[in-house]
Amino acid sequence: MKLSELLITVAAIGAIGATIGYKINNTPSDTIPRNERPQAVERPAEEHRASITDRLFAARTILVDERMLSWGKEYEIKVAGETLATVEGKNWKTWTDLFTLTTIDGVVLASERENMRAFGPNRSAAFFDGDGRPSGYFSEDTLSDFLRWGHRIHIYATDGHEIGVSKRTPGFGGYTQTITDAAGVTQYVIEKKFALGHEFELVVSNPQSAIPLPQAILLTCVEDAITDAEAKKDDD
Repeated sequence: MKLSELLITVAAIGAIGATIGYKINNTPSDTIPRNERPQAVERPAEEHRASITDRLFAARTILVDERMLSWGKEYEIKVAGETLATVEGKNWKTWTDLFTLTTIDGVVLASERENMRAFGPNRSAAFFDGDGRPSGYFSEDTLSDFLRWGHRIHIYATDGHEIGVSKRTPGFGGYTQTITDAAGVTQYVIEKKFALGHEFELVVSNPQSAIPLPQAILLTCVEDAITDAEAKKDDD
């Protein structure tokens, strides 16, 4: 076969292949048998929930915004302007406060319940994980912290050893709440952004902190509730 005839044959085969490919790619979907059509893949509900939880845990800046018109204490937890979770606070449960952190699709991540205080000076509360299992606790130590600047909350693991401290110090138009580990290294910083509102910016300094992010979010709400209680007491 001559070279010219070979080139003509190759070109003809290519043209036939292109024509077949065009027809396949442009065949109306209603002429393709149903069992041969591409099937849409639906994401499981578990995967959707995980994506919301993962986005919250991956965030480095979180906005904790209190709803001003609500029963009890309620907060929206926002990342990049989008509400991913809420914290609902109730204070009629056996004379103690209860805060629950829940994603917008109903997954409970953590909760905090205040221990009943009779005549003792220290507030204390227990942390629980999403399944309701104890995951730690916190307590004031007004005697040891009496001469220290700012309000302090000591954070403990379930076995009783201290893993960190939350310290609130007043500032211009609000306050700063710094959560450090047992060595005094900053893990989270919370800034109250506006004096007239209840909007807090939580910055994650250590994503691998021994103090879990849900506890830091709950402590943000707890400090706000304590601040309100102190202000009400001063007004009375």
